[in-house]
Amino acid sequence: QGQGVKQDYEKAVELFSELAKRGDSEAQRRLGVCYNNGWGVKKDYEQAVFWYTKSAEQGDAAAQYNLGLSYDEGNGVIQNYEKARSLYQKAVCFFAKSAEQGNAVPQHNLGVCYAHGRGVEQDYEKAVYWYAKSAKQGFDAAQYNLGCCYANGDGVIQDYEKAVYWYAKSAEQNYADAQNSLGWCYANGKGVKQDYEKAVYWYTKSAEQGNAVAQNNLGVYYANGDGVKQDYEKAVYWYTKAAEQGNAVAQSNLGICYKNGQ
Repeated sequence: QGQGVKQDYEKAVELFSELAKRGDSEAQRRLGVCYNNGWGVKKDYEQAVFWYTKSAEQGDAAAQYNLGLSYDEGNGVIQNYEKARSLYQKAVCFFAKSAEQGNAVPQHNLGVCYAHGRGVEQDYEKAVYWYAKSAKQGFDAAQYNLGCCYANGDGVIQDYEKAVYWYAKSAEQNYADAQNSLGWCYANGKGVKQDYEKAVYWYTKSAEQGNAVAQNNLGVYYANGDGVKQDYEKAVYWYTKAAEQGNAVAQSNLGICYKNGQ
C-alpha cells in the first residue's frame, strides 16, 4: 500500500512469498491476490487459486471468499457454482460475526456479499448499511463502493453529491478506482461543477496506479486537449497502457490513432 515506503509490488510479492511458505495465512491470501491481479508478478490464476486454497484451509474468510470468486468465474479452476456458493457461505458467516463486532474490513466484505448476492440473497440496502459502517471508519474500498451506490441509486436514492463525497474520501487515500470515478464526476459535472483540469488530475492519479479505464480516459483527454494541452504522443502512450491490459475501448482508440497517423 506504500505506507511509509514507496509502493513496490515486486518487493511485496517477495515478502509475502517468504511468509506464505512458512504457513502464514494472511500472506498466502495476499500472495494469491498479487497473482490474481498481476501485481509485482506475472498474472497467474492457477497460482492465485493455489495460495487462496492454502489460506482458506486455515480458515481465512477473505481467502475463502476469493477462492469462491475463482470458482464462480472459472479463473484458474474449472467453473463450479456449487463450490463457489459453499465457500461464499463460509466466508459470510465469519464476515457477519466480525462485522457485528465493529471491524471495518469484514463490514465492507459483508457489504460486497450483499451487493452481489454471494452467500446471501442480494440486498442493496444491506450492502449500503455495511458499506456505510465501514466507510465511516475510514476504509477506502468501502468509501468507494458506497460512492458507487449513491452514483447508481443502488439501495439508496441516487445522489451524485454524496457519491462525490465518498469518492473523494477514498481517492484522497490513493484508491485508484475512486480516483477514476471522481475524475469522471468532474468530467461530466455530476455532483460537482464540471472541471476538465480536475478530471485530468484525478484520471492521472488513477492511471499512474495502473487503472486501465483511467488510462484510456486520460488518453482521450490528451487526444482532445480537454483540461490539458493536446498531445497525441501522450494520448497514444496512455491508450497503449490501457490496451495492454485488455481494455477494448483503448484498443479501438489506439487503432484509430494508427489509422489516422496520429
